[in-house]
Amino acid sequence: MEPDEPSAADEEFEEDPSAAYAKVPDWFTQSVPDHYADTVNASVGPYGLSLTFGVRAGAQGPVSKARVHMSHAMADVLRRLLHRVLTNFELENEYQVTVLPTVLRELKLTDEDLDELTKKRSDRFPGAP
Repeated sequence: MEPDEPSAADEEFEEDPSAAYAKVPDWFTQSVPDHYADTVNASVGPYGLSLTFGVRAGAQGPVSKARVHMSHAMADVLRRLLHRVLTNFELENEYQVTVLPTVLRELKLTDEDLDELTKKRSDRFPGAP
């Protein structure tokens, strides 16, 4: 097979994007540390961004557990992948994932802000996904 030719698996994913979740690549099963997180901090710079995951630890505040650095492009892939995974989860389980209003206020996140940012992005980059 030529390197640029789509494989049968690629064609299957084009027909049903959720089929991508049915197959686990070999690299994914390698041993890596597992961490639970209930807090995250994002830092962005000219070369990429960092996500620091942690757990709340009472009065002393969050304790960092893992930090992941990535390119802007990888962050965009992550954004799209999380959107697809969560949306499919909600649709398949007839359950809407919600965040406590107190958490959203603490992070200064509102649906209106996200809608406004999405509109600004669409206006600036017409036709962008």
